[in-house]
Amino acid sequence: MFLPHHFHFHHISSSTFFPQYWEKAEFPFQIVPKLGALRISQG
Repeated sequence: MFLPHHFHFHHISSSTFFPQYWEKAEFPFQIVPKLGALRISQG
């Protein structure tokens, strides 16, 4: 999968960000606009 050069995984720190959602079985919807801004998908 191609990722733009400006995409860095440290923007979404899985070690501190996702566990709180994983434990509650929730999705972090506030990251959707940021993921959309990456323009890595068409549609």
